[in-house]
Amino acid sequence: ATFKEEYLAKYIAFKTNRTNFVDIVPQSKALQLILNMKYDEIDDPKKIVRDVTDIGTYGNGDVEVKISKQEDIDYVMTLIEQSFSKYI
Repeated sequence: ATFKEEYLAKYIAFKTNRTNFVDIVPQSKALQLILNMKYDEIDDPKKIVRDVTDIGTYGNGDVEVKISKQEDIDYVMTLIEQSFSKYI
């Protein structure tokens, strides 16, 4: 399956042909990722995601995770894959 990147004013959207599956918002000390999933759908054994259902964000979705160090990337990729698999 393929995806494309779209650079917007406040974030970078990664989308399938259907919709965004992750939006990346650069911040000064971290990358904020908004996964386009319902909070109760995500499998997050490390419990690092946050429910942003009722909080305004720049991205699409109810799941937020932040990457602030390189060691987080592999695990966060497994979370992104869950969102991606919903829209392929």
